[in-house]
Amino acid sequence: MSDAETVVRRAADLVEERYAFPAEAGAIAAAVRGRLSAGEFAESTIDRAFARRLTALFRDLSGDKHMGFAFFDDPQPMRDEEDFVFHEITDEDRLEGRCRNCGFHAVTRLAGNIGYIDLREFVPAEVGGPTADAAMGLVADTEALIIDLRRNDGGRQDMVAHIAGYLFDEPVQLSSRHNHITGETTHHRTSREVAGRRSGGKPLYVLTSRDTFSAGEAFAYDLKHLGRAILVGETTAGGANPTKIYTLTPHVWMAIPYGWITNPITGTNWEGVGVSPDVEIDAERALDEAHRLALLGIRDTLDRDWPRPLLDEYVSEVEQALCTLDGLAED
Repeated sequence: MSDAETVVRRAADLVEERYAFPAEAGAIAAAVRGRLSAGEFAESTIDRAFARRLTALFRDLSGDKHMGFAFFDDPQPMRDEEDFVFHEITDEDRLEGRCRNCGFHAVTRLAGNIGYIDLREFVPAEVGGPTADAAMGLVADTEALIIDLRRNDGGRQDMVAHIAGYLFDEPVQLSSRHNHITGETTHHRTSREVAGRRSGGKPLYVLTSRDTFSAGEAFAYDLKHLGRAILVGETTAGGANPTKIYTLTPHVWMAIPYGWITNPITGTNWEGVGVSPDVEIDAERALDEAHRLALLGIRDTLDRDWPRPLLDEYVSEVEQALCTLDGLAED
């Protein structure tokens, strides 16, 4: 048996032993072994193209977008597969987080005093917590908040809970994770303590696209069904199952979902179907639409005890911004 065939057989065995859904696991493993017996991988070379090929095969057989393979040019440590869900945070992880600003691509104030956060990933809270605190501090005095997850491809649940902690006045349960391997259930709740001010009553809009995935979807799904956010954009990718990493060789890792998520409101999740928006619109137009909705909401509640010159100035800013956005929509 070639080295490539050994990798494929090991992957089939692991799916049969470890995949979160036993009824599907046996059929997937049998189909892969059938391809092995037919000699499909006899001439294969273990490289990046091989990993992509296996990813396509196993995803096609399982329908699970979290199942996949990664190839590394440089050999990686052979980790203990029983423990390797998320490895201990290393100096390299911290450096990678800092190089990407811990997923915070942009934090700014839009016209009408609307806060905007472009969040591309949920890094471990141990790494990105202080950056998240700083970002939430920058938008603490805004009238409404837009969190852009259109390019967010997932990450860690502890960071989801950390950021969500700012968005509720009291801790709430977000979801539960059920582990098929251990039989344990873990409940995910918003952080009990945050470094800055909570904003549980602030209007919140979350932008989604077909590329929003995994933890990005979890954030959107839970806030939607808790009635905390209005989702604007496209239905998301549809990957909900938590994943465990297995090192097949020093150059090949495999991701296999080990459990499933349930939301306390719906009793289910977004696996295979995605998170549907409240306001469906092309992703490239979602920011303008959410900004417009936020301004309309503000205009309807502008009876405030502010000094008249300040109120007039703010009303003018809101109206000018709405005129600009209406013009863009007409174009």
